[in-house]
Amino acid sequence: MTRLILTTTMTLLIIGCDKQSPPTITNGRLAEGVYATPSEISGYSGTTLELKDGNFRYWFYTDVRGPDEPEYPITGKYKFQDGKVILNNDEVNQSVWFVDVVNGIPVLWRDDALKTWKQEQKIYDYGVLVWSENNVPEDGLYELERTSVTELYSAEKKKQIKEWKDPFVHGPQ
Repeated sequence: MTRLILTTTMTLLIIGCDKQSPPTITNGRLAEGVYATPSEISGYSGTTLELKDGNFRYWFYTDVRGPDEPEYPITGKYKFQDGKVILNNDEVNQSVWFVDVVNGIPVLWRDDALKTWKQEQKIYDYGVLVWSENNVPEDGLYELERTSVTELYSAEKKKQIKEWKDPFVHGPQ
């Protein structure tokens, strides 16, 4: 009987340790810090959003820059309401982000990317900001270490991606 109880307890502990708990919501804020578009698109376009103490700093860049681009960073107040981060500044081109945790990593979704994720379990690189452990570097956003979008996928999906990218896994076709 003691052996059964120990085995059951150990199994429950192991199962519980595999799961990463989502970030805690405190004072209306979720996982404050830096969120950025994934590394896969960083050479073409990027968004970086820093949330701290109810304030935000927002940067956007693209390989095609127009004459009416605002001066970055755009700053202001943000609020967390109904599962969304809302940026209070009209200069920001994307002011509403949906909060989520994917594969244990906090993310912010654009509405179109969230819809794709919910319907197809696919991640639209341009529509998601991934939480980063890093701060925004003093020498610019281009030096920001960005997370790969593949970190958001399950182990099975990561394996499929690796096999698709590596032609030697299956041999010559």
